Amino acid sequence: MGNENAQKGSMDVKVKTRTGATVGQRLRRIRQDRGLTLSEVSDLSGVSISTLSRLENDRTSLNFNNVLQLIEGLNIPLSSLIGPRETAHSGRRSITRSGQGRFFSTPQLVFEVLCGDLTHKRNVFWKVRVKARRLSDYEDYKRHPGEEFISVVKGTLILATELYEDTTLKQGDSIFFDSSVGHAYLSAGRGDAVILMSNTISRSPLAGFEDEEPL
Repeated sequence: MGNENAQKGSMDVKVKTRTGATVGQRLRRIRQDRGLTLSEVSDLSGVSISTLSRLENDRTSLNFNNVLQLIEGLNIPLSSLIGPRETAHSGRRSITRSGQGRFFSTPQLVFEVLCGDLTHKRNVFWKVRVKARRLSDYEDYKRHPGEEFISVVKGTLILATELYEDTTLKQGDSIFFDSSVGHAYLSAGRGDAVILMSNTISRSPLAGFEDEEPL
């Protein structure tokens, strides 16, 4: 995770995607295609109008909370903002070579987006290095709609939540929980913990996503 390409502070929205459009340009296109105003997008996502305006004009950066708020509020896949366009719904696959995902970070966590090129999916996947070691490293617990799965691949992780006592997870341990419950990740012991994470990004099917027939 100590990749030299890791962004410090947040994802740089001015970096062009493989389609040649910046994240801000993509957001503007999505908004205009749906006939939404900045105010309406703000109401749906909880991201302020001023932040949305700066984002669309490539004058600010997109942080992790903004990502989750926008993809949940607009009911869009993560790849609509940062991945290449593709339309196939079956027989798909995605490969992320070691260290080749898109990196961005917060003061507490460094994220690598895994398999981010697929659209029309309900989950996003990350490899995360946990830099935080105290709950006070966070301004508040993180909360977002959906469910979250993590598996510890290196080190020792403490999962702090607002409802339960702290849970210690070691290499090989996994947990699945309701991510609307306030939670925070902390590293314990030597070195930073590294985890694999999967987040659902909508409680309802994404536009264009067809459910499989039940077995």
